[in-house]
Amino acid sequence: MQVSVTLMLCVLLSACSDARSGASSAPTPTTDVVALSSRGPDTEIDDLKATLNTLRNVLRRHDEELEELKRKWFHQELEKISKDRMTAEINVFGNGYNIVETDKGVFFVSCDGAEPYLSGHKLKLEIGNPTSATFNGFTLTCVYGRSFKTSSTSEEISSALASRQTNQQTFVESLLPGSWTPVEVTLPGAKPEELGFITVKLAANTVLLRTSKRP
Repeated sequence: MQVSVTLMLCVLLSACSDARSGASSAPTPTTDVVALSSRGPDTEIDDLKATLNTLRNVLRRHDEELEELKRKWFHQELEKISKDRMTAEINVFGNGYNIVETDKGVFFVSCDGAEPYLSGHKLKLEIGNPTSATFNGFTLTCVYGRSFKTSSTSEEISSALASRQTNQQTFVESLLPGSWTPVEVTLPGAKPEELGFITVKLAANTVLLRTSKRP
């Protein structure tokens, strides 16, 4: 504190001495100092705000590009599933049938609806055997969950994929040649909104063929 007071007194004495002698000892400010002094705090704050807005716009564009890349990737994965002949996607509320291929031949899968069952749902399916062979026993693997649209965001798609569950069930029924076989598949924990996406894989067991009698 004493040093500061002493410095101030020296400055005042020097100024008074210069005033008496008529000499001016004040240095001429440089151009940089003048420019700096002309830029007040408000101007600097405006510059910072402009820089912040620029960074926000850059981040927003990056987020949009990342969102688009995620969406394209998800749809490519779905396209792979749709082209997988070993998997049949079925519509609980639709008509018709889909084709599912196995290592023992081609089968048809049709859905006659679903109904609540315990904590989930029961799926009513029909398996069509277009071959002339009989298959004793088979296994169905179902993947089910929420569906999403092509306009869905990556977060909505991720949430739909995370909701999907897999259930495998074995049946002792025989798939008779040229016939439809009705079966019921349980989907544990499946809520109504989680029936929007269902795929089925089939694995046939023992194959029986008729033996023709020799003459």
